[in-house]
Amino acid sequence: LAAAAATDARVALAALAVEFFVAENWIGVATALLASEVPPDRRGVAQGTFTALTLVGNVAPIAIGAALNAELFGPDVALTTLVSGAVVAAYVAAALGFAVVAALVHAPGSSSSSTASEKAD
Repeated sequence: LAAAAATDARVALAALAVEFFVAENWIGVATALLASEVPPDRRGVAQGTFTALTLVGNVAPIAIGAALNAELFGPDVALTTLVSGAVVAAYVAAALGFAVVAALVHAPGSSSSSTASEKAD
């Protein structure tokens, strides 16, 4: 939002740099979680599913462009408004998804609720 609202290109680029740094920090954590919490015989499927789901993010710009061209949200909706809304919605959905998975991973009785030190014993 700060990049879209900036009146100076340097401010917009700085805002985008911060956003990209923060936005992409989750990928290492998610990959490490897959490697540590998913049983070895299921890791390939889990990693493949995780990688395939990134397709949603790659299709989003096409969907936003199609919605803009079709005027699905009205004739006067700006591209920045659609992109801002889509980005915020995607991050909220991702945060909720991570919270659900974290609760399931650490739920009592789940096969992955043991700690790394318990697994080493």
